[in-house]
Amino acid sequence: MVSQTEKPKTEKPKVGLALGGGGPKGLAHIGIIKVLEENNIPIDFIAGTSIGALIGGFYALTKDVDKMEKIALGMGWRKMLSLLAAPSFSLGGFVKAGHIEKFFREQFGQKTFDDLKIPFVAVATDLNTGREVRIKDGYLIKAVAASISLPVIFAPVKLQNSILADGGLVNPVPDNVVREMGADIVVAVNLLGDYLPQSYSKNKRKWPFFRLLSVIDKSGGILQARLAHHYLKEADVVIVPKLSDISWMRFSDFTKAKSVIERGELSARAALGKIKNLL
Repeated sequence: MVSQTEKPKTEKPKVGLALGGGGPKGLAHIGIIKVLEENNIPIDFIAGTSIGALIGGFYALTKDVDKMEKIALGMGWRKMLSLLAAPSFSLGGFVKAGHIEKFFREQFGQKTFDDLKIPFVAVATDLNTGREVRIKDGYLIKAVAASISLPVIFAPVKLQNSILADGGLVNPVPDNVVREMGADIVVAVNLLGDYLPQSYSKNKRKWPFFRLLSVIDKSGGILQARLAHHYLKEADVVIVPKLSDISWMRFSDFTKAKSVIERGELSARAALGKIKNLL
């Protein structure tokens, strides 16, 4: 007889996937999901921060990793520039949240969390309280836009009574979130695990705007890499793709989608043995 607190031995363990933030590094999540699918490893829960919320939310809605890859490979720098073509210095960031939401709407439509095929949580930061916010209901585009709103660059998103920004400020890799969702096995993807900031110098040839972005990029990268290292305690397996040379600040890096996805695949294959041993 099995007690109420014990699971039957025939019941398969539930797998949770925690997808961390990291700008264009996040395309590695696609390669990781591809490898998990190819090896019949179930994904029962997903939590995502920033770009991890975008990839995780899309997959939770569609379970179509091939479509995600096709979109990523077809985006390129022109699409990225079009997303950044509506500056708004008065709204708390260089880019209007509404412009970013338009892109999300093209992918998600008016879908809500009720439409998801896999339970999903997007992690954001409440700028008024400094607390982590877990978004698990309402419109998917609002949740993703809030989670991905990097301070200064993207204007924060108002959701109900909160002003929300990038979840990486408080939880760069939400392994604890998927554990609390009910995962028995937590697989976390830390995109900043090999973060190595390049040496900073005041390059006079760069426009002041890009020198400012460089400081933001390096400061944010150091902060989130340290946070991820300190807080990653609930993960059974941590996947760290080799992405130290990729930066969201260089538009050219958004044209390296194929390479970044392939690096994600390589890192997932390296972790397969450990994941299978836990199942």
